[in-house]
Amino acid sequence: LVIKHYHFHVRNDLLVALRSQLSIMFNSTELPNPAEINRPLDCVTFWASKMSTRNAGMRFTAVGAVKSLPSKFPGRNISVMADIVGNRAKKGRNSVHEDYAQALLTYKIVVVVQRDVFEDHWRLFEALVSGALVLTDPMYDFPAGLEDKKTLVIFQSFDDLVEKVIYYLDHPEERIAIARAGREVSLKYHLPHHRWEDLLLGDYETRNEFGLSTRHSVAGTDGLFLGRPKNESGLFSL
Repeated sequence: LVIKHYHFHVRNDLLVALRSQLSIMFNSTELPNPAEINRPLDCVTFWASKMSTRNAGMRFTAVGAVKSLPSKFPGRNISVMADIVGNRAKKGRNSVHEDYAQALLTYKIVVVVQRDVFEDHWRLFEALVSGALVLTDPMYDFPAGLEDKKTLVIFQSFDDLVEKVIYYLDHPEERIAIARAGREVSLKYHLPHHRWEDLLLGDYETRNEFGLSTRHSVAGTDGLFLGRPKNESGLFSL
């Protein structure tokens, strides 16, 4: 018996909002792959020091790490933001603010951090499908097809986060290749209808030639892993 959980998915309304912003940016109906567009700003995390502190210690530490980049590298003119853009919580989950879609298309790197005591959330696929490079803390069970340094980048500490932001700013070809692959996996395996297929048939990695699941799986708790063990940096570890 395999006990697993089913992850969040790419939001259709976000895809619409991203297409709308791209059509404005390029004044065309023939839109480029957003992973390959010019992104003038460097690094963002969509959280802020003014937010609720409930189960958000790691997010606040990430805010500090992102904000520290310009002062740690004063000669590089690194552009960063750590703030909420558009709407959040219930209102933000029922509609996509155009400012949020625009911000996702403006920054080269999006830093995503889990809550302290559970994992998985909408921001992961929102960032991936935007075509930005996604830097994330570790997860117990990444969504199917997501691999470190292939479709996203995992940081193991907040010092590691800073180092990897600098590395991928200095290596744009690697950054764009990973971002492109992350977007492709998101669209190929993580649209809303894929979640129904996962529930009924099992995830795509366990299906046979007839498209049927080869193992018995039961849905867990939608990503809830209470009491996630932490390493010395306060990040999740196995």
